[in-house]
Amino acid sequence: MILINFAGWILYYTGHQYGWLIVISQFAVVPLYYLFFGLWQKNYLLVGAAVPFFVIHTVNGVMNFTVNKA
Repeated sequence: MILINFAGWILYYTGHQYGWLIVISQFAVVPLYYLFFGLWQKNYLLVGAAVPFFVIHTVNGVMNFTVNKA
């Protein structure tokens, strides 16, 4: 997940600033990292916190980078 995030930043700074790419590589993978880490370590408190973090963080990315503004 972290490597996907780093690759997303590299693409972003090299001019590949597509809305869906930003949302996936910079918004969705960060909370997914915590979610998967919590599942791996059987830390269900972290998993419970990561789920709303994923939803809110990803929706924020979608609203700022993919939704057309009139």
